[in-house]
Amino acid sequence: MVFDNFSETGSLSGWLPPSGDIHVLVTTRRRDLTRYPHLTLPFLTPEEGQRLLNRFDNEARALVEDVGGLPLALEFLRAYLDISPGLSSTALRHEMQKIGAIPLLERFAAEYRDDLPTHHERNITATFQLSWNLSGEDARDVLRVMSQLASAPVPQRLLRATLDWPETPALDDRLATALKDLWRLSLVELDDRQQPSGHRLILGFVHHLPKGDARWTETVAAIEKEMDRAFDVQDTASYQELDGVVAHAEAILTRPDLPAQRGIEIADDLGKHHRTLGRFQLAKPFYRDALDRAERTHPKGHPKIATRQSNLAMGLRDLGELAEARDLLRKALESDEQTFQTGHPTIATRQSNLALVLKDLGELAEARDLLRKVLASDEQTYPAGHPDFAIDQSNLAVALQDLGEFPEARDLLRKALASAEQSYPGGHPYIAIGQSNLAAVLKDLGEFAEARDLLRKALASDEQSFPAGHPRIAILQSNLAMVLKDLGEFSEARDLAQKAYNSSLAQLGPDHHYTRAFKRQLDSLSDPAIRK
Repeated sequence: MVFDNFSETGSLSGWLPPSGDIHVLVTTRRRDLTRYPHLTLPFLTPEEGQRLLNRFDNEARALVEDVGGLPLALEFLRAYLDISPGLSSTALRHEMQKIGAIPLLERFAAEYRDDLPTHHERNITATFQLSWNLSGEDARDVLRVMSQLASAPVPQRLLRATLDWPETPALDDRLATALKDLWRLSLVELDDRQQPSGHRLILGFVHHLPKGDARWTETVAAIEKEMDRAFDVQDTASYQELDGVVAHAEAILTRPDLPAQRGIEIADDLGKHHRTLGRFQLAKPFYRDALDRAERTHPKGHPKIATRQSNLAMGLRDLGELAEARDLLRKALESDEQTFQTGHPTIATRQSNLALVLKDLGELAEARDLLRKVLASDEQTYPAGHPDFAIDQSNLAVALQDLGEFPEARDLLRKALASAEQSYPGGHPYIAIGQSNLAAVLKDLGEFAEARDLLRKALASDEQSFPAGHPRIAILQSNLAMVLKDLGEFSEARDLAQKAYNSSLAQLGPDHHYTRAFKRQLDSLSDPAIRK
């Protein structure tokens, strides 16, 4: 016996035959029939979907992905294509993207239901509506939020912030109860962290309901607040946690009704997050988007434009695109000097960033002079030991190092490191930066043992803070390799240099200036003459 599309509310036991000699197969969206052996059927893969469509070009594959491999949706699409011989998969996709998958499938259901091979409910919206009607209001609110986002898993932290539902003991927790309700009705899937994800057509159905956008304002605010963590230097947990928000922030950015300033902030946050994790190529387009949005929103010379010019410039510096970075920073500095009084911290920040780019361009004297101005300004703004003051001390020290003024550079870096150790918890990336910078100057001064010890600490710290392959880890591996070379520890030095090169090659490509530098170092360590 086969019970196809069994009721989502009724009891199954009354329908079962009294004898065990009859095999029973039940298909249902329910998840609460746990007394019986069950098999979860996944959505169709792209290859399976193409076979159902009986079309095998790339556009047909994309069509399968557009409807998330849902068999009933693919039945509609195949029927429509079969009775429309002049219509290509490309044209059908274009129409779906134009008016939306759910409205298009509803039209097919009304016009072509008699051409489909199945005889149960053929209207996808009606199928979803049944489950929607059985869900509670809290469950519906969760889906309303999810319908504004991507179809990727949604962190519970983001849902709680949007809905203003604090976490409570499990049996009384509103979010946990709502997710259980949605899971039971097959409206969401839950991953191993109990993060819900919804099929794109279900989310599209909810979005097209009369109150589908009821949680739009709260969703955007929560996304921006969560992504703002990218700029909180104390919040190192955000390095990994924000990866779960990225897809949803990107989805928000595509909405034409996104408030302009929200779009600027979210795009900027995405750039910062990718930059923090060493994804420089991914950071660049978001920084450009943030600047473009700012220029469309604010009048020329507005400080929010200058901020985005500066942020994009620092992203370009990571990629070695120094000329454009310098020009952007000069514009940002000129703008801010018109906006703020002399000595304002914003002006000091622009000067410091410009100095770093000038240093990379070899314009060391101008970089040094700018940074001395920055420190003089900082002394009027911050108390001794303030972390922002320490950053500028470190920046000046690096410029002095390049000019060969090692003792002053060393003294500044010792102060900067001491400040970082007072300002941040042990193992913080800013402490590792201070250790690395000091080690570089100590190496130049021939103090190899202390340099080695500092670099080992910094490397161990960053390996805990960042994912494998992060450029900062590669830089520390390379720096430690060079110190070990000076100490005659060639075997470990070569191993570290090889790791640094392999990592940079994989993450940044062969043409990035880091990769080229690491290759030169590796080649130097492979020369037998260095061991003589």
